[in-house]
Amino acid sequence: MKLLRQKFKPIRVIVPVVAKSAATMLALSADEILMPPSAELGPIDPQFRLADGSGGVVLTPAQVLIDQFRQAQQEISQNQALAPAWAPILQRYGVGLYQMSLNAIDLSKTLVKQWMMAYMLNGNANAAQIADDVVDFLADHNAFKSHGRRVDLEELRTRNVVAHDIRTTDATLWQRVEEAWRRRPIGRTSLATLASRR
Repeated sequence: MKLLRQKFKPIRVIVPVVAKSAATMLALSADEILMPPSAELGPIDPQFRLADGSGGVVLTPAQVLIDQFRQAQQEISQNQALAPAWAPILQRYGVGLYQMSLNAIDLSKTLVKQWMMAYMLNGNANAAQIADDVVDFLADHNAFKSHGRRVDLEELRTRNVVAHDIRTTDATLWQRVEEAWRRRPIGRTSLATLASRR
């Protein structure tokens, strides 16, 4: 974000279709978000790539790892006989994964809060409270249950995110974005977030 901010001020992020995870974090670091009601952002809860035991990899939410460690700790403290059942599960995770999970969640929330307060909410008397609400909401895996859940324009506005319907805010720009999206190879890839200068 610092590199973008050194070159461009202010920054608007246009989300034609979808901006999930780190792309949501980037969108929230802008001065404003422009998107149609059909577009979506998503949760910012960190994910870890872990071996699945059969040679593959599975994305695992940091909060799931934390919850599982805490569940193991609670169950074993109440009944030592469960320790052998938990041992193979906990051994798969390796040293430090619990703390790394806590750190990842904290970093995700801290970055988005700092960026929102510095840019999107700059000058807003309630910036800290709004940013806290947004990051607590978007980083809550236990509420979303899935990293792929949809967060739409209406939900963002409800939480005081500076997000506007691009179709009514700047219809000409939206026509150009739609046309570029359909014509260019970028519209056929997973890249779905474009930044623009005002």
